[in-house]
Amino acid sequence: MDARKRFTPEEKVKILREVVEDGKSVSSVAEGYGLHPNNIFNCD
Repeated sequence: MDARKRFTPEEKVKILREVVEDGKSVSSVAEGYGLHPNNIFNCD
């Protein structure tokens, strides 16, 4: 079983900026980071 991925607040901002500012799709960004798209929508 894989360990849960932990992202720093700075990493979370970087991921969200790829969607919001760069206009990339949530699915493509999630795939690039090995996440489920819901993890991006529900990011704290």
